Amino acid sequence: MRDMLSSVLGSNINSLLQQVGQPNLAVSVIAEKGWQTRTCLRDITGVELTVTKVTDNRVWVSYHGGEPGNRLAGVAILERASGWIIKQVLTTELEHTFAGKTIGIRSTQIMAQVADAQETHVPRLRSDWANRWTPLSGGELPDKIVSVSDADKMFGQPHATLEQDEDTLKLSLRHQVSHPARTGVVKISDPVLFDARGEKLTPPMQLGRAYTYGGDEEDALTEATLHFTALGDLTQIARQTASLQATVAWYPDESFIIRLTPDKHQQAHYQKKGVNIHFGPSEDADVYELTFEGKATDRVSPRLADGQPFDIQFRAYPAAPQWLTAEESLVRYRASPRPEAHRMLIRTDRAPAYIDLVVSRSADVAASSRQLTFRTADARRMDPAVKPEVQYLYEGTRQPAPLHALKPTGLDRGQVLLSMLQAQIEACTASLTSSAEEAGTPLIFAAITDNDSFAQPAMLQLQTEDGVRQFFYDLGERTVDLSCTSSAMWQPAELILDEQSPWVVATEDLLNKHHFSTVGELLAHYRMLDAKGRVLSLQTVSEGVALTPSTALDAVIFPDNTLRVAGVPTTIEVIGHDDKPIERQFKVTLPRLAEVGAQ
Repeated sequence: MRDMLSSVLGSNINSLLQQVGQPNLAVSVIAEKGWQTRTCLRDITGVELTVTKVTDNRVWVSYHGGEPGNRLAGVAILERASGWIIKQVLTTELEHTFAGKTIGIRSTQIMAQVADAQETHVPRLRSDWANRWTPLSGGELPDKIVSVSDADKMFGQPHATLEQDEDTLKLSLRHQVSHPARTGVVKISDPVLFDARGEKLTPPMQLGRAYTYGGDEEDALTEATLHFTALGDLTQIARQTASLQATVAWYPDESFIIRLTPDKHQQAHYQKKGVNIHFGPSEDADVYELTFEGKATDRVSPRLADGQPFDIQFRAYPAAPQWLTAEESLVRYRASPRPEAHRMLIRTDRAPAYIDLVVSRSADVAASSRQLTFRTADARRMDPAVKPEVQYLYEGTRQPAPLHALKPTGLDRGQVLLSMLQAQIEACTASLTSSAEEAGTPLIFAAITDNDSFAQPAMLQLQTEDGVRQFFYDLGERTVDLSCTSSAMWQPAELILDEQSPWVVATEDLLNKHHFSTVGELLAHYRMLDAKGRVLSLQTVSEGVALTPSTALDAVIFPDNTLRVAGVPTTIEVIGHDDKPIERQFKVTLPRLAEVGAQ
C-alpha cells in the first residue's frame, strides 16, 4: 500500500500513515480478564472500560458511560501485540446547540479488518427498525433434518462460472441438491486469476465469504464476490480476467432439533451437543427470554407448540446498555467476546407448552476439498474441455417423413403442404393433375424455406404463381403429382467422436469435400444427434448470436478450427441420396368456404 500511495502522494505518505496508524482507543489497556478503568473517550467523561476476554493474541473490551445526550457504548477486539483494533462497534448519542437550538446526533460505527473468505458486508442501521418486533406465524418444524452426505452432489458441476459486475467478479457454483436437503457450508479460498491467454494476473484483491442458497425449483447455488483493491481502473482489471482457480471446501451439515418443555415456573434448560440454552420469563409481561450458546457458527430458529404465533426481537448477548435500540444492541455481536451466543425476546399471549429449536450447524472439518476453475461466459465457450449447454435445433425429434411415408398437411385450413428435407426438396417438383386458377392466376407448387429459423422444415407449398395466396377453398377433390429424381436419407457419417469431448468436431472432418457458406447449408448436410435421437444445435463463437439458416458459417468456427455441438452428440449423420426416381400421387380435398348466416 505504501508503494502505491507514494506514487500519488509523494512525501505526504509518511504523515498520512502516522494518522491512520493510531489505535482508536486512546487509553492503555491491561490484558487481564475483568480489569477495569474509568477514562475519557471522545470528550465523554466517566466511561467505564472492562476487559471481558483475553487470548494469546487478542483482547476483548467493553465500554460505556456518559449522561443522556452525551454518552457512548461500544465493544472492541484489540490485537494484543500492537493495540490495533481488529473489530469495533461503537454507538454514540451527542447533543449540540446551534443558535439556541439543540440538535441530537446518534450514530453507530462498525469497524473491521477484512481478510479473505470473511464477511465484508456492513449493515446499514435504520432508525425505523429500532426496537422492532418481527411477527412469526409459528409454522411447523420438520420431523427430521435431511442433510447432503454425497460430496459428488456438491461438486457435480466441476466447471463453475465467473461473472463481471463492474469492478468486481462474482463466483458461482451450482450443486445438484434441491430443497429441503441442507448443504452445510462451502468455503472458497486461494483464488488465482488468469487472462484469456492463460497468463496469471496478480492484482491486489479480496475474496469475500461464500454464501450457499438452497433451491426449491432449481439446484442449490454457492456465490462469492471478489473485490479488487488496487488503484486505477478496476473495471479494466475485471474485464481482463477470463478464469479463476480456487480451492473449494465442503463442510457437511450437522444440524439438529431440540425441544424445550418449560416447568411450572415457565423455565427450561438444555445443555448437550456443545450448546447451552436457557428459556424463561423476562421482566415484561408476556415476554420471554431465550439465550443460546454454542459453536461460533451455530444459528438457531425457534418455533412454539402447535404453531402458536409470536413476535421475536434479537438482542446482544451479553446484554447491552438499556438505552441502545434493539438494532444497535444486536449489531454488537460483530465484536462480541461470544459471537456464537444469541439472545432472543419472544412475545406471545400465553406461555408455550414447548419450544422447538432448529440448531443449524456444519462440520468443523471439510469432508471434501477440490480445485475448481471458475470461467467467464467467453472463456467457457472457448475452452474445448467445457461441455456446452444443451440447445436443440428445434423441439423434439420432429423430422420430415421420408418420401415413401410422406402425406400432405394443412388441408383442414385450406393449404397443401409437402414437408421434406432441404436436400430432398431440391430434387422434387409437384403439380395438380387438373390445373386450377385463383383470381385468374395459375396455382403452382413452390419450394419454401425459412432462412430466419430452423423451426419450420422445407416444403413444397401450393400457392398462386405470384405468391400472394396460399389458402384455397371450394376446389373439391384434386390429385397432387410428386416427382423426385432421387430420394434423400440420413445415414451414419464416417466420423469418430472424441470420448472426452464429443462436442468438439474438427471442421476438416466435415468440410474437406464440401464448401458451405451458411449454417443452414451445413446442417442440411450434417446433423448431430444426442442419445435420445434429438437434433442438437451448434454453439456460436460469440455469445448472444442467434443461430439461423442464413447465419454465416464463420460464426460457428472457433479459433482452433473446430465446431462445438450444443450438447453431447452420440451420432453424426450425413445426408445421402438414392438416385432411383420416385413418383407419387396424393388425393386431396380442400374444404368449402364457410357460409355466413343471417346474423
